[in-house]
Parts: sequence; C-alpha cells; structure tokens
Amino acid sequence: MGEDSSCRAAGFGSTDHVAVNPGYARRVRTHLISLGRQSLVYGLSGAVLQLVGLVTLPVYARHFSPAQYGVIELASVTFAA
Repeated sequence: MGEDSSCRAAGFGSTDHVAVNPGYARRVRTHLISLGRQSLVYGLSGAVLQLVGLVTLPVYARHFSPAQYGVIELASVTFAA
C-alpha cells in the first residue's frame, strides 16, 4: 500500500491529475506578492528607524549638555512605555 493508495483510501482520489483553478492560483499569487511587499515595507521601516536613531545621536550629543540629554532620554523612555 503506497502513498497513492493511502490518498485514495482517505477519500482524496488519485494525485496524478490534480487540476488547479487558474483564477484561484492567480488570487493566491496576488496575495503572496502583497504579503511580500507589506513585509518588506514593515522590515525596512524598522531598519530606517534604527538608522535615524544612530545618525541623530552625535547631533544630540554635540548640541545638548549631558544633563539635558539625560532629561530627553528619560522623557523618551517614559513616553515610549
């Protein structure tokens, strides 16, 4: 009893002639492409946010005194939570 017979026994029939509806395949492909684009945008936005933080750190360090920078960091941590 091979894999094909177990499929038939389970009520799936033969797997040799499985036909996919072209409309269904097109919708699935469209959804997968959309998911890929959305995932890319979401991932890139997180990377850009980290890069902005890295670039602005020297600007803040030069512009503010350590006490002022500490107050800014305390406020940002407080409002982020």
